[in-house]
Amino acid sequence: MKSKLSIIIVAVASCLIGTCIQAALSDPYEIINRCYKASGGLDKLKTQKTSYVEGKIVIVGAGIEGTFSKWSEIPINNRQDVDLKVMKVITGDNGDYAWSVDANGKVQIARDSVTLKQRRIQELYADYDHLNRDSKYFRLTFMGIDTAGGADCYGVRIANTINTDTTLNYYDTTSFLLKKSVNLNPDGQNITWYSDYRPVDGVLNAFKQDALSLPTGQRQTVEITKFEINIPVDSSRFEPPQTDVRDFAFANGKSAENIPFKFIERHIYLIVTINGKTN
Repeated sequence: MKSKLSIIIVAVASCLIGTCIQAALSDPYEIINRCYKASGGLDKLKTQKTSYVEGKIVIVGAGIEGTFSKWSEIPINNRQDVDLKVMKVITGDNGDYAWSVDANGKVQIARDSVTLKQRRIQELYADYDHLNRDSKYFRLTFMGIDTAGGADCYGVRIANTINTDTTLNYYDTTSFLLKKSVNLNPDGQNITWYSDYRPVDGVLNAFKQDALSLPTGQRQTVEITKFEINIPVDSSRFEPPQTDVRDFAFANGKSAENIPFKFIERHIYLIVTINGKTN
């Protein structure tokens, strides 16, 4: 049985201010607003409607590496192709629903409540609703100053009223660059460290991202090699494949049920016996 790898690639816009900062901040909305303002301003960011990113990805410690390509269109349309040589994984969203093509070539349409809530949150982020102090959906809290990525950082907690997911962001107190982000969800947590910031269309983006997923312990490193803004993207690219495959069969010709398994961080863990050994 092939295990499923969780691949997360994020294009992150951050911000740079002058060499002098005033008194330490404690207002989380002010911290994030300064970040956006320094990155080029919301007006500039809102002109970026589409993007194309490609680069290299390494699953640390697994001896697996490959390449990825990602197309995005505001607010939620996207497609991401990951080629790890030993397997390929494609994910996307056509604006109506999220979908994926797993390593076996099986098309899956995601309409479960968890995915629908996550998509709604992404739409609200794209509309910058998290900057609204009177938002019905987001609540920002200042967590104090902590260390992340070797720098002192302002900690900002972002919670929402749609699901129980919480994001903890850490912004460098000197440069206001996002150094670390922690996403907490019922299945575990995803931690990402950001570095190698470079300007793209006047906005700073992290060209290197190191991520850790818990409790699985999977580590991955992403390095962006190409980043383009406001490119033409055919809407058909965001649609799932029209053809599908049957990627399973029952050896005895019958169906099976009541198979025990553990579901952790969207991974299914089964007890199997191979050559007399059970794991």
